[in-house]
Amino acid sequence: MVRFFIYAMFYICHFLIYLIPNFDSNRNMNITYNHKLSIKQNAELNNVSESSIKKYITENKIDRRFDKALFILKEIKKLQNDGVTANEIKKKLGISLNTVKKYMKMKENDISPKTGKISSMDKSLTVNNIKSVSYKQENILNSIIVLYNNNKPFDCDLTYNKGCFYKKTIQPIHKFDKYPLCEDIKNLDEVVSFPNETFNSIVLDLPFIIRDNNKSQNDSKISKRYYSFNNIEELYNTNKTMIELSYRLLKRNGILVMKTMDINHVGKQIWVSNFVQNFANEIGFKLIDIFILVSTKKILAHNTTQKHSRKWHSYFFVFRK
Repeated sequence: MVRFFIYAMFYICHFLIYLIPNFDSNRNMNITYNHKLSIKQNAELNNVSESSIKKYITENKIDRRFDKALFILKEIKKLQNDGVTANEIKKKLGISLNTVKKYMKMKENDISPKTGKISSMDKSLTVNNIKSVSYKQENILNSIIVLYNNNKPFDCDLTYNKGCFYKKTIQPIHKFDKYPLCEDIKNLDEVVSFPNETFNSIVLDLPFIIRDNNKSQNDSKISKRYYSFNNIEELYNTNKTMIELSYRLLKRNGILVMKTMDINHVGKQIWVSNFVQNFANEIGFKLIDIFILVSTKKILAHNTTQKHSRKWHSYFFVFRK
């Protein structure tokens, strides 16, 4: 019996040794790396330790020095082509005049990564691709921050709720909700008096549940956990009102990030995503990207007969004003 126990522990240990590196590797795959940011800033953006970012850089053989040099070279060439003088470039980029003059004489093919290393700026590399599908909403939000918000926090979330969006990403600067749950969250009524074109970026995550009037509120696990609408008309009208409010509050070229999903209700499929896209387009928004969040678990209603496919995903639409 003792011998059997020793052999069992031996094999379990070997299995764990094999598993742990693979787990770390998968974890690193969820990092959204930005060459423009420092290691510390990348760690804060991804809500991981600095050592995790360093490990990611090492495992993916990224040449940070080359990326920095290439980024500076591209910025200088862009300004040079616009007729900006060397002294003005020095002030704008915060680098020495000698460095500016050196780079002004160079071409992109004059520099290259170290042997065996790569540039994270090469978008053809799989490691750099920001994907349209994810199992984690923080990855999607981080990707949107990198691609469309200049690596800055979102200016405003009009539907902050408990802030579950931001457990593993940067908190928005201004937080509002119709039913504030914390002291630092302002009532949505306050934002109505804000002047037009106040924000550069807004986030919306409206409820997607329509209350089932045939069941008591206590019997519905979903209604217990989330705010719900009384009917389809209220769901649509609230979406319209919030999209219109966002349009008014956004500056020109500002972005609206809106999470939404389609639902099944009393045997009918409600295509909320189509409604949101069409209405946003009507009032002047342009859809510039779509991300899909795939659920890993789901609270299911107690339906005995399934008439349509279960909605196992939601959308993050990125609109530009």
